Amino acid sequence: MEPPAILRSDSAPGSAARLADTAATAWRCHVAQLRFCGVYMPAALVWEHHACAGWFICQTTGTQEWSANLSSDQTGQNSLTFPLFRIGAAGVAERDGVYLLRGQQWDAGRLQCWPQDWLCGPTAEATRAALMPLDGWLRARYTGTV
Repeated sequence: MEPPAILRSDSAPGSAARLADTAATAWRCHVAQLRFCGVYMPAALVWEHHACAGWFICQTTGTQEWSANLSSDQTGQNSLTFPLFRIGAAGVAERDGVYLLRGQQWDAGRLQCWPQDWLCGPTAEATRAALMPLDGWLRARYTGTV
């Protein structure tokens, strides 16, 4: 399965045509990052500290994988989070318009990389409704009581 909002543009990066293509592709959504530095967090912590709304844009990497960015604007120029990389087809699931994307995320210095999962919904309510039933599963991984 493919992730949503895949930018399919032959225009040069940074060009007016590319920015217009990006703006036309971007999906306004709410993203909850389920992990912090690779560790799953309980749903309440995710919602309080690792969820935000923005414009979601995916790009192919040329290796049958995608990268995703959440930006404060439709052109993708103002990132709200560190991008999600190495999203493969097996790392994409969709249910009732909410997507679960599995990939990897780098730290600010690109020194360390860890697994990351994004839960992406069209509204805060939809994302929260998908997140909260996962609390027991997330909490068990957070406390190590799996």
